[in-house]
Amino acid sequence: MNKKGFTLVELLSSIVFVSLIAFVLIEIVMSLKNLYDTSGLKTELLNKQGIISNKINSTLLTNSVVLVQRCGNECIDFTMSDNSVIKLEIDIKNNIISFGDYKTELNQNSQFGQIRINNILSTFSHPTKFDGILNIKIPIKSNNFEDKDFGINIVYQYNSNYTTINID
Repeated sequence: MNKKGFTLVELLSSIVFVSLIAFVLIEIVMSLKNLYDTSGLKTELLNKQGIISNKINSTLLTNSVVLVQRCGNECIDFTMSDNSVIKLEIDIKNNIISFGDYKTELNQNSQFGQIRINNILSTFSHPTKFDGILNIKIPIKSNNFEDKDFGINIVYQYNSNYTTINID
């Protein structure tokens, strides 16, 4: 006898096999989508970190800073030799950081931490040598990356004969 049809077992095994392949393909697509989303978020955070760090560091390198002082818990004033004042300010509530006329907002899953300022002054002073290091750390955390800090780290070398640091 010549059978040309499917048995019920063959039909069910084919449906199960196709369903399993479809499920695996959907899982792969979802994993790739999540990877794409987290990579985009990480790139955005790193871009914001790079832009604001570059803006601050280039300003401090090209101008002569005579006074650095706190103007609040999340605010630092940089007074330049031409008496202009550039304010570094963090609005923790709205996730906005501003330096001078530049402002940027973090994405919705990120937040700033508390500004930490450390000033190290050498015991010797020389009129033409750097004798102090000012370190300003602004942590930026994201809910999507538990162990990563995308924060801004500013290191400024100065000569205490020409620059006053008032951070207390």
